[in-house]
Amino acid sequence: MARDWLDDDWEYADAMTKQRDSYWDLWRGVAIIAVVWIHTKSGESYAGWGHDYWVVVKKLIDFPVALFLFISGYLVNIDKLRAPGTWMKTRMVRLLIPFFVWSGVYTIIETVKSQGAVRPLATLVKFVFGFSAMPLYFILVLVQLTVLTPLLVQALHTRWVWAWYALTPAYVVLLYAWTIRTGGMPPKYYCLFPGWLCFYLMGLHLRQNQTSIPAAWMAAGFAVSTAAGVAESYALLHAGASPELAGSQLSATSVVGSCFLLLLVYAMRRPAKPSPLSALGVDSYGVYYLHILWMGLISPAFDVGGMFVSAPLPAIQAMQVVTVVAASLLTMMAVRKLAGRRPASRLLGF
Repeated sequence: MARDWLDDDWEYADAMTKQRDSYWDLWRGVAIIAVVWIHTKSGESYAGWGHDYWVVVKKLIDFPVALFLFISGYLVNIDKLRAPGTWMKTRMVRLLIPFFVWSGVYTIIETVKSQGAVRPLATLVKFVFGFSAMPLYFILVLVQLTVLTPLLVQALHTRWVWAWYALTPAYVVLLYAWTIRTGGMPPKYYCLFPGWLCFYLMGLHLRQNQTSIPAAWMAAGFAVSTAAGVAESYALLHAGASPELAGSQLSATSVVGSCFLLLLVYAMRRPAKPSPLSALGVDSYGVYYLHILWMGLISPAFDVGGMFVSAPLPAIQAMQVVTVVAASLLTMMAVRKLAGRRPASRLLGF
């Protein structure tokens, strides 16, 4: 079975037989579907029900990065942190080698497509930080949180842990203030760890401090915050605010809604058997990297002049999700067969 990409160890249904508990993989499967869905054709330019549909759906699925980070934090093996240098080295190798390989791939693709003069310094910056493919920001955030993990674990046992949690709402407030003053979001605002810290810290915290959480209340909180998020999106768009803020995973209502969802996922945890969705979760790292490529390849068929441009937006998005996920999984299977599972895992992340 493939080595997992976000955690040091797996949750096991049976510690003696090392039989894997698929519960967290199932939720990774949900998260990667939401990631792909978010990157399908947007309804921002639509009028009427197509636009309304997208505003509502976008708020319903504004949780995947938060969920991935929560699971990553929850499954950190605290025992291995007793040797933080070794732990950090292992994590960084597993994160950075595939990141730089894929960043290189997408930087080359962008450079070739631009057909303009190559600016070496700008190209180097794009390669180092993954700016040639926007979704790579997630790995940058995870690297930052990995570096901070020993400090965060220590903070869990102090009275000052709240100060770490407070960084996320403070960052969100700064995003709103910036948007109000300038009319747009800060450049690369999603690449910095403070906006995502609370989700990762919640995972670490709940793993170290197991507690009972009422699932029904968390579900109700998620429903209310999602409804509030839809209302906030309409209010921001009506006020002429940045559409990026209205649809951001770091809008105030999206952050609150994601927190409720993470607590709900935690409250419902139980051993689970393998399923197609959990199998997708095991391969979610590869799908994350590959969906960028496949989405770019198939998107012209759904744009102006494409064969599916007249289809309803939900049908377009469904076709894109199914096609991209299937193509990504088939690509992973082919590469593993040709190159071997170990090289594919070390170099490409799957």
